[in-house]
Amino acid sequence: MFDLRVEPWIPVIRTDGTVDEVGLESALTEAHAVSHLVGESPTQTASLLRLLLVVLHRVFGPADGDAWAELYRADRFPTSPIREYLAGQKEAFDLLDPKRPFCQCAAVAGAPNTDSSKLVPALAGGNNALLFDHTTPGNAATFTAAQAARWLVTLQTYDVGGMKTAAPGGKDRSSRLAPGNMFSFVVASGGSLWETLMLNLIPYNPKAEQPYQTTGEDRPVWERPPPQPEPQERFPIGYLDYLTWQSRRVLLIADEDDRALVTGVIVTPGDKFPASLEYAEVEPLAAFTRNPNAKATETAWPALRMREDRALWRNSTALLATTDNVKRPRNLDWLGRYAYDGILDPELRLDIQAFGQRTDRNGGAVQFWRSEHVTFPLPLLSEDHAPLVGLIERAITLADDIAKEVRWCEREWWRSMGEDPPNSRADWPMWASLYPPFTSFLDALARSEPDDNAATEAAATGWEVAVVRSARDAYGTLVDRSSLTARGLASISEIGGRFEYRIAVHRGAWQTQVEEAA
Repeated sequence: MFDLRVEPWIPVIRTDGTVDEVGLESALTEAHAVSHLVGESPTQTASLLRLLLVVLHRVFGPADGDAWAELYRADRFPTSPIREYLAGQKEAFDLLDPKRPFCQCAAVAGAPNTDSSKLVPALAGGNNALLFDHTTPGNAATFTAAQAARWLVTLQTYDVGGMKTAAPGGKDRSSRLAPGNMFSFVVASGGSLWETLMLNLIPYNPKAEQPYQTTGEDRPVWERPPPQPEPQERFPIGYLDYLTWQSRRVLLIADEDDRALVTGVIVTPGDKFPASLEYAEVEPLAAFTRNPNAKATETAWPALRMREDRALWRNSTALLATTDNVKRPRNLDWLGRYAYDGILDPELRLDIQAFGQRTDRNGGAVQFWRSEHVTFPLPLLSEDHAPLVGLIERAITLADDIAKEVRWCEREWWRSMGEDPPNSRADWPMWASLYPPFTSFLDALARSEPDDNAATEAAATGWEVAVVRSARDAYGTLVDRSSLTARGLASISEIGGRFEYRIAVHRGAWQTQVEEAA
């Protein structure tokens, strides 16, 4: 037996800086004394956060904004309701229960099993040999029950697609990407785990079908009948069903002599969403942008996802407001309302964190996973400052346009020398330097009154100066790397003149846009 309610398995850093592992009950009842979760990967941290949110929704709702505000004012989660709920779920949270193990399917027993590395797509195992990982059949991964529990929850949310072992008596071996691969999971991080969970605890009211398409039959997986070994294709019946979606049929194999060790695992295909399901409708903690040119086989609302070449802050407008072309995360929608209604401190600065994983084109291997941060002053999420979102979007476009000119300079110089451009990007140092001035730009806008044109123009000018300075610095680095031959110097001189002219054109367009916005 490994009771996830009380056994230590969730990794946290407490507010006094100590690192610890706690059970599910303690993670919630002591959340005000915990700084944050600290999983072994960004995907694991995200999966554990989603699990904690499910329990809170089941216990507290909250049914609406008023109920949320009352819970928020308590500064911590009431202990008794959490303990009472978990006490009634004793068998459901036993990781190694022989009949109904947590988030697993006992009915797949008998199917071929592999070593525990199959719980982690980034580890090698079987035919899945990965660069930089040296797991082999001779040194197969063995996990503690706590480790296995964490990776099990992560697997159900972030497993890659491809062929799996078929369930006993079944033929279906194909599996789709688990849901977490389809979007960046966006959370507002607070000063404690309690605050983080509260800031992302959107109203949950099945009677009002809130969140969207949540029915009165909605239940997390541990309150539903044990899954059958054969996968189903179906729509989720509500938010909690969706958050605990069983994308795989899994069974952990514990060591016969030491039940605290997990030495093997069976992974078979799990439930699948119909092709017509729109993540923009069922996933409230992600951002989506409209694709007006979507084909019949494509979604009209693709999700904001991690990109190796684009930092999160450059997609800020997808987080700041919902428009005809953007659906910002609904947790941020609610925080904007709370800011407007005065429930949250207007001086609060929100640390917005996004978790994501990208796979290869075939969806069968992990390319990278990461988490990123961007900090917003809370007032920018409220209705008062909604008109400024367009200006912020144009500010990012200004930086994009000028960065293109830096890349143009790099290409032109190499071509003038009769050589192919290298694989480097001359604008990368520029982007690395722009985040601090971007946060200053947002802070200045948040402090300004909606009709304070002078303050808006001053903030815009500060941003313009920072962008131009960083572009010139990047160009200067390019010049420093250049050949000192007469031909090289002549090329640099000519290209530099055209570079300054192009910058002037972009600055002029930007200043016109600022005047129109003000």
